[in-house]
Amino acid sequence: MDAISEDCEAEGASYAAPLLMTKRLLLGAPRPGHVGQIVALANNKRVAHMLATMPHPYDDRTALQWIETSRRSSEPIPRRFAVFLRAHPETVIGACGIGSFDEAGEIHLGYWIGEPHWGMGYATEAAQTVVDFAFEVTNLQTITCACRVTNPASRRVIEKCGFQYRDMMMFHSLGAGGRVAAQRYALDRNTWQSLKAWARN
Repeated sequence: MDAISEDCEAEGASYAAPLLMTKRLLLGAPRPGHVGQIVALANNKRVAHMLATMPHPYDDRTALQWIETSRRSSEPIPRRFAVFLRAHPETVIGACGIGSFDEAGEIHLGYWIGEPHWGMGYATEAAQTVVDFAFEVTNLQTITCACRVTNPASRRVIEKCGFQYRDMMMFHSLGAGGRVAAQRYALDRNTWQSLKAWARN
């Protein structure tokens, strides 16, 4: 993560705080003007079927609700980000965030990237940035993450971020229309700190 800045302008685009920047990406608050791009990417069965809370079909109203929820919170946790290309800061390619996932109240990492942008490492870059943000600005001790057993690409993202396998679980997927099998992972603060120290050496 290159920077966290408050109420700033980055390469011609204004975003509500915080704004996270990496070598290739910007992570910031989505705006109503992004609805068309979000719907074009999210209204895709191949995306929705792998996620818990994304419905299919995905329409303008759903996108506006997500934007409003994303912009409403001023607290560091939970936090949802739209993912933009840094070279084209008005181009939305997906979303990434952290928040409570179930009744247990654990803080969960979630992400998705639109199909035209698959295979370029964007999901890993965004996820690592959000994990760093969460541990750096809060006293969180553990972040959890999960992926469907049929989603090896997402599993690779999770493993690259340093998450450790915890157990099998079932969750309800709006996009898939029912309960699906998934693998659950966790990353604790001590492991994250060790990985960051190792990367600096």
